[in-house]
Amino acid sequence: MKFLHTEKIGKLKTNWPRLLFLLVIFVLSLRLVVVVSSSPSGWRSFRNDWEVQVLRLLGRATSVGEEPPPVQAEYWLDQISRIPTTQTDPQVALGAAWMLAEPQYGFLKRNITSSQDLQELSEGYFDRFHQSQAEYQSICRAACLEQTAIATRLAPENVEFWRQRALLLFAVHDDSEQELPTEDWLQILEAGAAHDRENALYDYLAALQFYELSAEPVWDEDSRLTLKITNPQIYAQAEQRLQAGLKKPTLDVGMIAWSATLTFLKQTSLPLGDQIKATEERNATYPAEIIAIRLLRWLNYACESDLQQKKYDAVIRNADRELRITKQLTGKQNFYELTFFKYIFPTSGLGHLYQVLQLHPESFTPAETAELKQDLHQAWLQRNIFMEALDQYHEHKDEQPAGDASMAAVLIEPAQRFIIFLLPLSLLLVLIVSLTGQPADSPAPQPGWWRTLIAWCAGVSLSLFIWGVIPAGILPEQAWNISLLCFCWLTLILVLAVSLRLLRRQKELSWPQLISLLLVLAAPVLIYFQFTSLLAFVEQNWIHASLVLLIPVSLLLVVLYGTAVFIVFRFLRSSGLSARRKLIACCLVFLVTLLIFPAGAMVFRGTLNPAEMQSWFGREVSVADTELFRMLAARNKQPQKQIPAWIWIYPQWTARQGEGFAVLLSLSILLGWSLLRWSRSSQAPQPDSAAVSPRPKNWQAGVSLLRRSSLIALLVVMTVYLAALPSVIKADNRNHQRRYQALINPLEPLQKVDQIKAEIKKDQALMQSFNQQIREIKQRLIEEAEQK
Repeated sequence: MKFLHTEKIGKLKTNWPRLLFLLVIFVLSLRLVVVVSSSPSGWRSFRNDWEVQVLRLLGRATSVGEEPPPVQAEYWLDQISRIPTTQTDPQVALGAAWMLAEPQYGFLKRNITSSQDLQELSEGYFDRFHQSQAEYQSICRAACLEQTAIATRLAPENVEFWRQRALLLFAVHDDSEQELPTEDWLQILEAGAAHDRENALYDYLAALQFYELSAEPVWDEDSRLTLKITNPQIYAQAEQRLQAGLKKPTLDVGMIAWSATLTFLKQTSLPLGDQIKATEERNATYPAEIIAIRLLRWLNYACESDLQQKKYDAVIRNADRELRITKQLTGKQNFYELTFFKYIFPTSGLGHLYQVLQLHPESFTPAETAELKQDLHQAWLQRNIFMEALDQYHEHKDEQPAGDASMAAVLIEPAQRFIIFLLPLSLLLVLIVSLTGQPADSPAPQPGWWRTLIAWCAGVSLSLFIWGVIPAGILPEQAWNISLLCFCWLTLILVLAVSLRLLRRQKELSWPQLISLLLVLAAPVLIYFQFTSLLAFVEQNWIHASLVLLIPVSLLLVVLYGTAVFIVFRFLRSSGLSARRKLIACCLVFLVTLLIFPAGAMVFRGTLNPAEMQSWFGREVSVADTELFRMLAARNKQPQKQIPAWIWIYPQWTARQGEGFAVLLSLSILLGWSLLRWSRSSQAPQPDSAAVSPRPKNWQAGVSLLRRSSLIALLVVMTVYLAALPSVIKADNRNHQRRYQALINPLEPLQKVDQIKAEIKKDQALMQSFNQQIREIKQRLIEEAEQK
């Protein structure tokens, strides 16, 4: 008993690092379970994160937003049919309608696989944007309008639902404005106006629809504009509707689109992060902005046309309409408080009045003239202050990270991808070792922790350099050409040398036999894998060469290959080795040939023509092609930013599955290093024996070594993942909460913009520059008036 007790204590002393390591993993796992269980996103988001990483490795769409528009449309129609509350809850019904209004656009970025793809996307982005919307709406348009009808039918007294129904009724592209939205569009607007009596929205939508059907701007050769009335009867209806809208106190489109969308998405199977992202992509501002843009365009065209025809009374009337609309855009809960339209309408209307003042001063009394000049100055001053405040707000917002940036967040995704590669590999190696049997008391020396660490650091670094740094364009082309070629040649030489040394020692082959067998097998391998058009290759590189090179090279090739064939025949006919041993030797040499010579031919061509090395990196995203990002920034009213080249290292690395290459490269370095050490130690005499120690079974010891190393790496990566993930989940929860509040309260940024406006007004230098700009604007208005 005492002996057994002592033995147990000895095992505990030997295995205490492993036990401590497993205890740490257990504690971290328990901590993760508690954090995930208490998180609002829960286990669904945790599971989705792993699904996303696996789908990325497989090159498939990671979310419904990355699918093509028809697939998205079918998905959302199916979701709506499965959720009963889309027929009973007006908020859910309206949210479903907004999800059917337009697709998500992740599929555009997913299809980028090269610099050429990125350039094509940047050049035709808006065409593809409109095309994707058209495809989506051709499937979902009817269902979208049906959902809005359900919302207003369930809550007819809630004016917010009528406003959203009117917006979605006309939520079409600007180039589709001549088409009627539905046959009963006017009846829907009449019903909305009956419930929302103080709102000019419905009259303006009807007026704009009649206007588009009855008038069009025409420019002559001197770029002078005339508003041509193509259908006076319908245009009279447009004027009537416009005048009816001007009599109402407000123009309000409502702001419940995002909250309703969130309410609907909570009923779906999407994770919380995807729900918020899908809601943020609902472009509910576009239909509202289009209404203001079309009103402004109509009145501006009318004023310009009347100025050309010297109809000053008509110009004054339409300018007053612009000023009247300005008053309708204000209000504490009015969406247009977020936009610059309440500053554009007054500057446009007062600008037209100012031009009338220059052309026909009799239209104004002296008091009206002084008031007009003062109002024009103040309107432009307020507009400049607002635009400057808006720019500063977006600039400050861009400087803030989208989430809580930390080292933990940086480590999570690489750790996940390494786990995905290491886990099946470790299980496979464990299975192989269990089936073949682990060599007991193997004399093969262990690599030790520092050799293992060096091998893994070297493998990951080389993988990151080849598949990350080089494609990202960090180094000059000549520098990475030389570095990559040196690495390739060094790797090929090392692999070839180690393989031949091991084959020679294991199969007891002489060097001439081994090299001859290698050369004989290399010929068909090269012909099959590399030179499919062998005749063209020979004609270009051999027959057309000069006689000074052709004759000696041909003789050398004939002598070398003929000698190799002769030695191989002697080897195969020799009686020193059994036929089975010869067959195994030939197969092993053939495997080495398949591994080395096709890759060697590619590297050789790359050495002669470095331009071919560009084809080694098929999936390329060039840093120089930043037009797409500029375009998207302009669309979102974000300042353009210069993207540093190093940002692209990790995306390039992951796009090429660099983590998997790092694992294979690290294990290959460790195995090769160990095989060299084993081959040397097998010749060293053991202390207790005068004879040479028996050679270890290298392949069994090698598999055991790979299994041990991959398991250790897996445990280390899992420890990093388990330690970092809880803090990332908490940061994501805070980020989700901020984004959620921004969607629920869209007017929140106004408070910050108002603070910035107050600070701008205190900046005397900036105010003086604004005043100078206003003087230049007034001068430009005078010059334009004189040209009428």
